[in-house]
Amino acid sequence: MPAQQWTFARRAKELGARFVMEASLRHAGTKLRLAVQLVDASSGAHLWAENFERTFNPETVFELQDELVPRIVSTIADAHGILPHTMSEAIRGKSLEQLSPYEAVLRGFGYAERVSPTEHAAARTAMERAVQQAPNYAYAWAMLALLKPDARELVARLLDELANLEDAHLKPQRSRSQSPGQLR
Repeated sequence: MPAQQWTFARRAKELGARFVMEASLRHAGTKLRLAVQLVDASSGAHLWAENFERTFNPETVFELQDELVPRIVSTIADAHGILPHTMSEAIRGKSLEQLSPYEAVLRGFGYAERVSPTEHAAARTAMERAVQQAPNYAYAWAMLALLKPDARELVARLLDELANLEDAHLKPQRSRSQSPGQLR
């Protein structure tokens, strides 16, 4: 079967992949155009597409590759990329008890897009469960730390309250031990 007749679903099934990245390369004189797109194979939805146009010189092809590959990968796969966003949306309907540690991290990424007390509580609960299930999963610990900035504020408040209590407790002792001339 010719490659043009393959559907994304068939390609993905053969590859065992949920997402398919397709690219085409056109060359005209010294101009080079790379068109890249990411498709969700299960739905056929185009998740991302971009064209890259560059001046082409055969002697600098590796520099071109070194420039474009990291840019494409980060756009798609970094923490705020297309894949984590898409996958986070896909698992949003799953109950917290059903999430794997990896899915819990994805849910945490999704929290950043829908900041609310309810979403924060769900993401935090999912991350606490994830670190219990996979205590060596560094991304789960990192996401949990991002979701618990209030812990730092709580510690600071407790330290302030402790200092105030200490001052209140020591004040009467100081005034008893000081002579009237030492009071200010």
